[in-house]
Amino acid sequence: MVNVFFSGSGEGSARTFSQELGIKGEYYTNAPLFLHAGNIKDPFVYKTRKYLYELDDCASWQSIEIKRFKKNTTASKDICLWYSTKDTDEYLGMLATLDYFSDKDKNIWLCNYSDICTAMPYIDLVKEPFTPPERHIITAEEHERYAVEWHKLQETNAPLRILKDGKITDFPENYIDEHIFEIAGNKEIRIGVICGEILANFLPRMLVFTEYRIHQLIEMGEFVIIKQGMTDAVIGGPAKYFSYSVIKRTERSAQ
Repeated sequence: MVNVFFSGSGEGSARTFSQELGIKGEYYTNAPLFLHAGNIKDPFVYKTRKYLYELDDCASWQSIEIKRFKKNTTASKDICLWYSTKDTDEYLGMLATLDYFSDKDKNIWLCNYSDICTAMPYIDLVKEPFTPPERHIITAEEHERYAVEWHKLQETNAPLRILKDGKITDFPENYIDEHIFEIAGNKEIRIGVICGEILANFLPRMLVFTEYRIHQLIEMGEFVIIKQGMTDAVIGGPAKYFSYSVIKRTERSAQ
């Protein structure tokens, strides 16, 4: 059995708590697709979504993660998708991955771990023992229902998707513009500061869309880059790092 998670932290937590979750000795991988944002026509084809990931010179890790996921799930007959109905990217990741395996000879299992998805790293198992969520092989009814939902989302292909009131809802690309402008004001500000405010108060865990929308606003002339962000934490020396960049509203935009 290969257990598929939809973030590095999810996979890491599962490895840490493998015994408690009943999956010790099994295989793990993750598919961090960040499907809340952008084109989802072919989510496992990197080039169709690279525009979202490659704001930085050192962002090729996303391509590596997708290749790793494909390699890790090729040989196994049984695949279990761990997902949360309380997190947009977790739920969308499950839908997309289920579709990815639809034409492959696999036994697909599902595990809804919504109640412990984000809490696992913080659980004290001595004081707070928990019953592991159950895995079950997907039913024909589930498969059909999820396929219809996913294909409808692909057809719309909205710039932003948010899990709201238990349902994935589409939003326009300018959804957070007012918040970005309010946080930025007319001062010089680091992009990472804007992103931190947005994620804390408006779009939890949706960094990909937030950064890309700020990038769009720069290209539209709403902001100008005052200082290019750089990092030396990569092989080969300094590289561009988008969130470290300092920006400011343009005079035309601020009027």
